[in-house]
Amino acid sequence: MGKKVTVLLFLLFGLAAVWLVGQLNAILGNIAGRPSERGRRPAARYRIALIYPDSNPAFWRSITAGARSAARNQPVYVNFMKAVHGQELQMADYLRLAVVAGYNGIIVPGDDERIVPLIQMAWDSGIPTLMIASDLPDSPRLGYVGANNYRVGYVAGKKLLEGMARREPPRFAILSQLTGANMQLSVAESLKVFGFREAISAGGTIVPIWEKSNPTLIDSLIVVRSLLRKYPDLNGIYATYPEGTLAAARVAAERDAAKLRIIGHGDSTALRTDIRNGVVQASIVEYPYRMGNTAVREMLRYFREGRVHITSNIRVNLLDRAQLSRPAPGGRP
Repeated sequence: MGKKVTVLLFLLFGLAAVWLVGQLNAILGNIAGRPSERGRRPAARYRIALIYPDSNPAFWRSITAGARSAARNQPVYVNFMKAVHGQELQMADYLRLAVVAGYNGIIVPGDDERIVPLIQMAWDSGIPTLMIASDLPDSPRLGYVGANNYRVGYVAGKKLLEGMARREPPRFAILSQLTGANMQLSVAESLKVFGFREAISAGGTIVPIWEKSNPTLIDSLIVVRSLLRKYPDLNGIYATYPEGTLAAARVAAERDAAKLRIIGHGDSTALRTDIRNGVVQASIVEYPYRMGNTAVREMLRYFREGRVHITSNIRVNLLDRAQLSRPAPGGRP
């Protein structure tokens, strides 16, 4: 009996060892940019590292989907390197790894100016870098694929002022998301805020209250409730991220704050309902799928032609009640 147990244990240990070796091989293959055995395809001519944070999951999920679509049937392998939320310094580690591993190109958001030396290191190594979603124009990047974040904030400010009766200067608040291990504002967030303040400054408004929150619905609800307790006479809120927009709408509905105007970001069933009901005046909708798709296509263009053709920023859509009331193609509302 004892020998049988011993043999069984050896077999189990052997199977476990084989499984661990297989997992390790898959991990190392992923780091090196090599496809796994499952779904293997002919060897790619180019390798691209797409590095992104684990914040705003829906946004980045759409970007990666667009990148995959652009890479389909092309001689390129795109390795998606996701930095864990709250540990965005991994972004820098992944950049170093992509350079050391000899990738042909890198796509990364320009949220942190501390990565500029690494973009320079990549360029010096012959590896071009494209910025996506947010830009670092003073870095030696190849180009930028994304929205004009200053313009996004400016449009939000003008929309918030639109049709507002102003017997006295209105009071607005901005709700921004904090990201990274140091809980700081990204470059994109800062540009949205700057654009918004520029837009409302000509309207004789009071300098807006600026609140920051973790990018979760629960944390955003706490911040908005606290904001409206302190400033019950607030006229409007500009939320720069989807969870903040939904939080502002929920708190406005709780308090029956009919005079509170909300401009936000995102596109979801719940948010569209809030727009139709007049709780949210408008939401800025970006097109992350198009960003990811364009970034990979432009990187491939650079590999083949030595140039990119990015003539303008990715446009955004201002989703409001009037737009939702128009019939969709095919006559459906």
